[in-house]
Amino acid sequence: MNWVDSYYESLEFLYWEPQHIGRQKNPLSKLDSADKVSRHLRVMEVTLNHNLQQFFLLAPQNLRNRLLGVAFGHAVPATFTLHGRATTLNLTNSAQPDLLFTSERDVMSIEMKIGAKCSISQVLKYALLGLALELRFDRTMTHYLLIMGAGEFPNQWRERFTCLSDLQQAVLSCNLEDFTNQVDKGFRPNLDRLREIVEEMQIAFLNYDGFATLLLDSIPNETDRSEGAEVYRNLIGGMIDELKYRQLAMLAHVQKLAPATQSNEVATFSESI
Repeated sequence: MNWVDSYYESLEFLYWEPQHIGRQKNPLSKLDSADKVSRHLRVMEVTLNHNLQQFFLLAPQNLRNRLLGVAFGHAVPATFTLHGRATTLNLTNSAQPDLLFTSERDVMSIEMKIGAKCSISQVLKYALLGLALELRFDRTMTHYLLIMGAGEFPNQWRERFTCLSDLQQAVLSCNLEDFTNQVDKGFRPNLDRLREIVEEMQIAFLNYDGFATLLLDSIPNETDRSEGAEVYRNLIGGMIDELKYRQLAMLAHVQKLAPATQSNEVATFSESI
């Protein structure tokens, strides 16, 4: 048993005794056993989001920064704070990031995909989220979007973009005035800054197998018997086990990850301006 198993065991308790959260069992539900509920929960995207949020709350800062460096191809040395879903930004119809990190000058959103596809509109909503954070913090920031998914980059998109440059051209061609009219007209006075964010936002893709390989490469050596190393091994081991259980990471071979690999891409929209 690992810490991720403990999370699902807690959910199983609520299945058996839902009265503790003011709910009752649905007698007509097809999920009529703990085993069926467990199998359902372990293929849901939202439960994996919970696992990763717990992981990053416990993982050291340098692991976060190493992940960002691998994904974006350059060092991101900032000290990031992980925000929960309770973060209020007064957005009526915008993106709710799976993971949201901010530093003094940076906004880092992580969008996780398992079965659902990404869309151009979703990318624009992340730019709008960045604008909302700038308005909240009253300062200009640098914006990053990391997309994590299974398989290769084209599989993540309804439009089947072959690479990030294709996505770049599609996003830059969008009418931001129409977009804000549809999403939130309150941001119309800041349309110029939104356009700048769209042009400058860095987007990267990293698949779950690449993420798991990074984690595997970060496990402390077994010769390190310190308490901290033991906890870190437990933390990483639980996350890798969950990715393998979901068949998101095969880890058929182990290799050191350099700042750029075939399974991750990065683009800055301003590169073509």
